[in-house]
Amino acid sequence: AISELGWLYLGMVYQKRGELLPAMKAWEEALPLAEAYSNLASAERSIGDFVEAIEYWRTYITLEPENATAHYSLGLLLTATSPELALPELMQAIKLDPDLDITVQTLRTALNSAFLSDDRAYQFLLSGRALGALGEWDLAVEAFRNAIAGRFNYAEAWAWLGEAEQQQGQDGNFEIEQALTFGPESAMVQGLNGLYLQRQGEPD
Repeated sequence: AISELGWLYLGMVYQKRGELLPAMKAWEEALPLAEAYSNLASAERSIGDFVEAIEYWRTYITLEPENATAHYSLGLLLTATSPELALPELMQAIKLDPDLDITVQTLRTALNSAFLSDDRAYQFLLSGRALGALGEWDLAVEAFRNAIAGRFNYAEAWAWLGEAEQQQGQDGNFEIEQALTFGPESAMVQGLNGLYLQRQGEPD
């Protein structure tokens, strides 16, 4: 008979041992502790399940509405998946923690620029670039994939997806090739291709 708090700590032990799935199962047993929801949200993001991560953060916020980190984390996820919903969470985050202002302003500027266009793919492209600028490359990948899902021949989105994957230690070659196929005359595509070739040891 382990208490909810006991399950929470057990999950942390599993996490420190690098055993994420047992950790997540333990945190599920620790529900409805608020910290269990936040731990599950972070874990779901780490395995790429952004939908579940969003739901866990939303539940956490109902329990801890004054937590700036939760609003910011949710805002980041929404920037990559539903950018039109991101700003309220991001603005609430800086209201609760003014130290987040500079970081949030980067996202706010990008989102406001994105919404000047009705092009959904373009909105995701700008969102992804802003996330990448903050080093949130896993979410940038998701945003660029969403841009491509909206417009398959979007050369710049393919190029940025390749860059984001390289930033995470992946190859990115296929994405760069797609970008060159769809937009060989794009300065952005050629610039990102140049970065790719430089990393491949082909400076010429």
